[in-house]
Amino acid sequence: MASASAYEEPSLEKSWREFVDHLPIMVVISLVTSLLSGVGILFWILGSGGLVALQQLGGGSFPLSAEQTTALAPLLQLPFAALSGFFGVLITAVPALYYERDRVISIGEGFGELARRPRRYLLAGFLFALVTWIAFLTCFLPGVLLGLVAPIYINLIFTTDRSILDAFQASFQACFDTEQGRSFMLAQALAWLICFTLSICTCLLAALVAGPVLAFYVQNLAYHRGVLR
Repeated sequence: MASASAYEEPSLEKSWREFVDHLPIMVVISLVTSLLSGVGILFWILGSGGLVALQQLGGGSFPLSAEQTTALAPLLQLPFAALSGFFGVLITAVPALYYERDRVISIGEGFGELARRPRRYLLAGFLFALVTWIAFLTCFLPGVLLGLVAPIYINLIFTTDRSILDAFQASFQACFDTEQGRSFMLAQALAWLICFTLSICTCLLAALVAGPVLAFYVQNLAYHRGVLR
């Protein structure tokens, strides 16, 4: 059962206060994910250069063509991208845990939660990433809609003991099968559109603050609208 504050009417002022209360863990999450992403890009650049050099030195004896070498290079950053996503999910999970436990989530508690059930969180993330990737390949709109379902899915994965598939199905039903869910999706889309616009106008700097603030707002909105109970 979520805390009483989760069901209060959401506001940017309330979400801002909650973000400030969680500033230490939000800063650490941003630093960790940025570092992992940066290392991944570095490996991509260095690895790409190394593969090209080997291809040129090997000539005809090198097993990969120039085109294959270029296509293979981005794969070098995949482990770092996966780790960045693993830790980055806390941006949404921390607000979910905060409303569920009715206390500020510390750095140790947040990262400790990932260490408590790493297999569950990795498998849940892999499933959602795979379905989202397929959706974007099929059509852009389904991929966007999946992104709007993510806060509900992450909440159910982190705050309940439901199976991954059950949480996946329940998150879709909560968002698409009720009027409250559909209105939540629309409100969330407008909120993220504003966040995206601010981020573009400030060379992504606003996203460092607007993203976490909206993560609290969206979780609060989901409880207030009855999408989460």
